[in-house]
Amino acid sequence: MDLTAYISPLIKWWWLIATAAVLACGASFIAVRDEPIMYQSNTTLMIGNPFDNLNPDTNQFWSTQQLAEAYASFARREPVQNATMDALGMDWLPDYTAFVPPRTSFIEISVVDTDPLRAQVVASELANQLIRLGPTNDDQETQQRQTFINEQLDDLQQQILETQSEIETRQSELGDLFSAREIADSQEQILALQTKLSSLQQNYGTLLSNSQQQATNAPTVIEAAQIPNFPIGPNKYFTVLLSGVLGAVVATGAAYLLELLDDRIANPQDLSRADGVTFLTGIPHTKLIKESPSGLIVANHPRAPVAESLRDLRTAIQFSNPDKPLRTILITSPNSGEGKSFIASNLAVIMAHAGYKTLLIDGDMRKPYIDHAFGLVRDSGLSNLLLDLQNDEESNEIPLYKVEDYTHQIGDSSLYVLTSGSIPLNPSELLGSNKMQQLLDKLKTHFDYIVIDSPPALAVTDTMILSAISDGVILIVCARQTTRMQFNRVVNRLGEINVNLIGAVLNRMSKEGSGFYYYYDYGARPGSSRSNPGEKENAEPDISEDRIEYYREPVAQAKD
Repeated sequence: MDLTAYISPLIKWWWLIATAAVLACGASFIAVRDEPIMYQSNTTLMIGNPFDNLNPDTNQFWSTQQLAEAYASFARREPVQNATMDALGMDWLPDYTAFVPPRTSFIEISVVDTDPLRAQVVASELANQLIRLGPTNDDQETQQRQTFINEQLDDLQQQILETQSEIETRQSELGDLFSAREIADSQEQILALQTKLSSLQQNYGTLLSNSQQQATNAPTVIEAAQIPNFPIGPNKYFTVLLSGVLGAVVATGAAYLLELLDDRIANPQDLSRADGVTFLTGIPHTKLIKESPSGLIVANHPRAPVAESLRDLRTAIQFSNPDKPLRTILITSPNSGEGKSFIASNLAVIMAHAGYKTLLIDGDMRKPYIDHAFGLVRDSGLSNLLLDLQNDEESNEIPLYKVEDYTHQIGDSSLYVLTSGSIPLNPSELLGSNKMQQLLDKLKTHFDYIVIDSPPALAVTDTMILSAISDGVILIVCARQTTRMQFNRVVNRLGEINVNLIGAVLNRMSKEGSGFYYYYDYGARPGSSRSNPGEKENAEPDISEDRIEYYREPVAQAKD
């Protein structure tokens, strides 16, 4: 699995991710810096006394749980709230909750406030008011009644103990009696005492069920509210950090979304996704174009990164098909303005530097450029040559002198240029004529390499016509300009006519984030040389700025 496709968006959009994280942290800090510190106090109540009963039943537990839910809901109502405010002399209450933990008869009252003491006081008073408003309220009448019941319970308990003691005494004396009458009287007394004991126990149970000790509907505080020592929030540092992380995550998602929506080709990996297309080299974006208005950078800067990349392209062409060397190379691009003419001109100069006799043909008869790059007169070029050959119907073979009349040697180098000539009305018919095929066959016998600059492949059909009669096609793609859809359309159109697509060149590549290493420092130092096997590399350069004036002068018109 290639991780480059997943990492490259992070490297490319790191500034967006960092900016989003910083902005999120800043906004979060501004939002939480003035938030007060909060404290929480809790109190717990229990309904009934299930833990005092040695044999509790399921109904008792179920009923206490239902009562706890009712009490918790009642604690959130106005009667309890108003009573609490009246008792504390307050006109408002801090935020609080009253809830029942699952499957329990407990009531949890939690109060949150900026003042820890106030939180504790309110929690305690809420519990007190909940008890006071319940059936076990602590008014005077209820207290008196409960006191009476307790006194009766104590008296009955004492009588029960005395009766039990007397029964035990009578039973012990029964063993010492010998008279039948005495035994019968003792047994009657014991029976009477047992009847009295049963009555006392029944009365005790009745009173006990009506007391708070065994009351099911009786809330009691089992955990009093305490003054909190530590705040519960907000954790400002954690909030700021979490906001920064969330901002970075959102920005990361946005970066991947932008990359997904961006259909432009930016790096060699994008080119490699097209089946059957070889990435030949990358031409770095350079500021040297401003120093070379003609665009012939390699003439003035033969060791610049652009020149080194074009040498790689020259090597790729030489070794693309060792069994059948490519002689005519067509340079095209999907759209205009992607640098095809720039690369065609500089590639021809690079080949001439290596000692190869090279012909550069401007096959773009609609928007020619080569004449401007070399300062030549365009009125005498390819279109004029083809018309001249068509008018000469008597000759079946193209005479070489006619070709030489329309071509221009650049200085005394091995580079020759054939401009587009006068712009015709029917460029496609002219380029698709038999004379064009015959002309290329003739030129192959006279030149080592023929570089043809053609129109954009998606604009007109001229490119498809020229590619069909060329040995190979190189597709120029402009980084961050050519889309994948446009690139695939050209590749498909070339595949339909079985054109030999040598590969693609990525022009105006950015060094940052491209994953492509330009070894300018390694191969561009004075005195260094980067030659390929079989090259006839001469001392640099044959075509240089000191010879520019020679071939920028207007060239004479073609001979009759």
